[in-house]
Amino acid sequence: MAPLSAESRFAIRRANWLRAKAVQMAESLGRESRGLRGFLRDASNAEDVAGRERARLAPELAFPPPWKSDLEAFRDWRARLERHGILVLQLRMPLEEVRGFSIGGGPFPAIVVNPADAVVGRIFTLFHEYAHLGLDRPGICVPDVEARRGPRGVEKYCNAFAGSLLVPRELLDRTVPAGFGREEDEVPGRALARAAALFRVSREVILRRLLDSATVSLARYREILEGLRGLKEMARGRSGGYGERPARRAVRERGPAFASLVLDALDHEAITARDAVEFLGVPVEEIEPLRAEIRA
Repeated sequence: MAPLSAESRFAIRRANWLRAKAVQMAESLGRESRGLRGFLRDASNAEDVAGRERARLAPELAFPPPWKSDLEAFRDWRARLERHGILVLQLRMPLEEVRGFSIGGGPFPAIVVNPADAVVGRIFTLFHEYAHLGLDRPGICVPDVEARRGPRGVEKYCNAFAGSLLVPRELLDRTVPAGFGREEDEVPGRALARAAALFRVSREVILRRLLDSATVSLARYREILEGLRGLKEMARGRSGGYGERPARRAVRERGPAFASLVLDALDHEAITARDAVEFLGVPVEEIEPLRAEIRA
């Protein structure tokens, strides 16, 4: 893996700084901040473990899911992770370098996704990095799976875990038509697109799940995958920017959980208004609008 750019290194430093501030504020408020150290360490079957974790994170999630857009799905999954003590940050980095990374080893583990990525890419990265935290092997997720840092077995497991959690096999079987992937099937992309829109993942993720379940052969998988790459499935996402209100940007980047923690610490005089402005990256007049953004 090539050395990271200054922009990516800055994002990593910034994420570590925000996490450290979250730990300090929680301690000042007398709140217990949980860690996730090695909760998947003894896991061997990614499919089974992913099913268990999906049931824990989203026990009431209906099928088909109620999400009306990819962004709504991302926000829902983000909120579920945050309720379990994980900070989810969106920090911009060159997408050709980093899709996301995780920080573990103590309270307030953090998952960082790249807002330049497609929303469905960010959703997958959430759970790829969640698996890294569970294995107590925080890492950096780069676009080329073959170039990812760390043992290839760990990356393969994290990919399998994320795919299994987001696309449970029994639900996929109810979604993809019988006979999918036959040589005479000239339009497999349509079925993939329908399933991808339902689960709010990329078509590549659906295709990989079909390979894992032996619905398609390896040769057919490679043939279809090559066609999908030509469609540029993983388009870059919108990350906000010009015209976006500072309060909204702060909640989008730092997450509702972190922003709420800052406001609680401010209200209980555990931090100063100057601290809050620094932690949130907003001018002081945006503090009250930020409260409304969190409630929205």
